[in-house]
Amino acid sequence: AISRRFPIVSARLLRARPQPCVILNYCVMSLIAGVVWNDDDLLGREAFENELVRTLSRHPDDIVLQYRVGNAFLLKVDVGAYDERADYQAEDGSVTLIAGNPLLPAGHGVAGRSEATKSLACAIKARSQEALRLARGVFSGVQFDVASRTLSLFGDRLGVRPMYYAVTPRYTVFSTALRVLEKLDIPGRAIDLEGVTEIISLGIPLGTRTAYAHIRAIDAAEIIRIDGTSVSHEHYWSWNEVEEASHNDLPDLQDAVYDAFTTAVRLRIGSD
Repeated sequence: AISRRFPIVSARLLRARPQPCVILNYCVMSLIAGVVWNDDDLLGREAFENELVRTLSRHPDDIVLQYRVGNAFLLKVDVGAYDERADYQAEDGSVTLIAGNPLLPAGHGVAGRSEATKSLACAIKARSQEALRLARGVFSGVQFDVASRTLSLFGDRLGVRPMYYAVTPRYTVFSTALRVLEKLDIPGRAIDLEGVTEIISLGIPLGTRTAYAHIRAIDAAEIIRIDGTSVSHEHYWSWNEVEEASHNDLPDLQDAVYDAFTTAVRLRIGSD
């Protein structure tokens, strides 16, 4: 009931939950970061990108995947929590990186993580929402399209797995970890008083706000496309699409809830 009435609040509450998997005080979680430059000026690029790498990886055993395509520099730390990787590079050089595990239906089960990543990559490049609408699970991702020089940021329908970004006249920088952007010297940095007030009173900022005016988070079920300093937003799913059940349909509703729960468990278990 809370999520139906206050979908953004419930999604951000889910997002604020601590990660349960910690080994030797090190959080087992894939991380993504990167920068897309709007000009060809090389001054300061190397220092900024090196700082991005150092900030993203805090563990000496991390393997940092690096992609330099066109005017984009993309990074991913994948700790191997899943059997398959979630990075895909198309024939034209376009790169898609995903953190988390999108679950796409395939036959009587779900596609593998690599196959799901490729399907989402092709759909986003074609500006199709179909694959994302079918996807379940918790994930967020990024794609840089070499041909159009467009950066796309996207996430799951509840916004559980975050993606943060900042757009400046010279570049767009992004990461799944807010701490990465906090440590970078980004022009125009300022405190968002509404965001800070929400954090103090509620424990989390609401909607797409953060504690910083220059840093935003992607919304639940949102696709953000950034071309230079031009930013467009679209949503591939909404709570308004969920039909309310009649109280007279309680037995059918119980069966539907049971079927949905068992299907979710089966899809999550996979081949285990």
